[in-house]
Amino acid sequence: MIQGSEMYCLSATRLNSGKGRWHRPRRGGQEFNTAAVMAEKPPEEEKPAETYPIMALAQKRTMLMGENCPDRERIRSEILATVREKGMLPYYEKYLCPGVVGPPDESLKAQLQKQNEEEQATLEEKIKDAKENLGDIEIRDALLAKATFFNRIGDKEQAIKGYEEAFAKTVGVGAKLDNILTVIRIAFFFDDTALMKKHIDRAKTELGKGGDWERRNKLKVYEGIYLMISRSWKEAAKLFLNVMPTFTATELVEFKDFVFYAVIVAMVSMDRPTVRNQLVSSPE
Repeated sequence: MIQGSEMYCLSATRLNSGKGRWHRPRRGGQEFNTAAVMAEKPPEEEKPAETYPIMALAQKRTMLMGENCPDRERIRSEILATVREKGMLPYYEKYLCPGVVGPPDESLKAQLQKQNEEEQATLEEKIKDAKENLGDIEIRDALLAKATFFNRIGDKEQAIKGYEEAFAKTVGVGAKLDNILTVIRIAFFFDDTALMKKHIDRAKTELGKGGDWERRNKLKVYEGIYLMISRSWKEAAKLFLNVMPTFTATELVEFKDFVFYAVIVAMVSMDRPTVRNQLVSSPE
C-alpha cells in the first residue's frame, strides 16, 4: 500500500515519448512541483536541411519584374538579403542587376567574390585530398559538395557540370535520382524548359532500374509542373491528382500552392464528374 510521501503522481503533460510519466515527490513533506513539469518546453524540432536552388527566390524575382508588384521595396530587400547570405554573386550579376534590383553594388560584389573564392578553394582542396587519399564515395561526396556550392550561389552552368561529375561517381539508383531531381529544380529555377524535359526523361530511365515510391512520387510532381508550364493541362492534372495523397515534394513547391495548381489545371481540362469525384469530394 502506498502512503503519504510515497504517493506517485502522473504528470499532466505528455513528454517527448508521448506517454505519461510517474513522478515520486520528495521526502520530508515537500509537495510535488507539477507546475515545473508543465512548464517544461519540448526541444525544438530539427529543421530540415535547406535545399537548393531556393525556389522562393525565383518567385520573388518574377514578382519584382512585374509592373504592379506590391510591396516592391520589401521584396527587393528580401532578395538582396538572400544574395548576401548565400553568396550568390553569379546570380546577382547575371539575373538581378542592372534592372531587377537596380544598379550593381560594387562593394557587395567584391565582398561576395572574396567569399566565393575562399570557399571554392577549400572545396577544391577537399576534392584533391579525396582523389589522392580516399575512395570513390569520398570523391563523390566532395564533388557533390562543390556542385551544391555552385547551385547555392546561382551559377547554373557550373552547378550542372558539377552534378554531372558527381553522378559519374554515384552508384545507387536512389542517389542518382536525387542528383537528377536537383538538376530538374535548377531547370525550373532558371526557367529552362529544354533542360527540364531532358532530365525528366533521364529520371524515368533511372526509375526503370529501381527507385522507391517517394522518389517516384516526387518525379510525378516535377513532371506535372513541367507539363503545366508546357500547357499540357490534362496530363498535368492526371499526375497532380494521382500524387496528391502522398505529396512530399516540398523542396520544389509548397503543398498549398500544389493544391492550387491541381485545382486550376483540373478545372480547365477535366469534365465535371471527374473534378467532383477526384478533387472536390476527395478526402485528401
